Amino acid sequence: MLFCALEISLSSLIFKFFAVRDEFWILTFWNFFGQALFGVILMLAAKNRKQFSEMNHANAGALLSVNITNELINLGGWVCATRFF
Repeated sequence: MLFCALEISLSSLIFKFFAVRDEFWILTFWNFFGQALFGVILMLAAKNRKQFSEMNHANAGALLSVNITNELINLGGWVCATRFF
């Protein structure tokens, strides 16, 4: 948990540094691209793929609704943090 908090803080700091100079939506795209690439790398392990597949089949609706809600809140936070502060 400490490593995740450190990584998120560092990622936010780097994002904010570049968001001041560059276009927000381009940076947001590359941020999501990096997250997707990391997810693809994690899915290369068969154990991770199997666990994800089982979880997705058991709770597809709940998983999708929680994920969409989380991403909308996260994006709203990023917009507020980089545009207003």
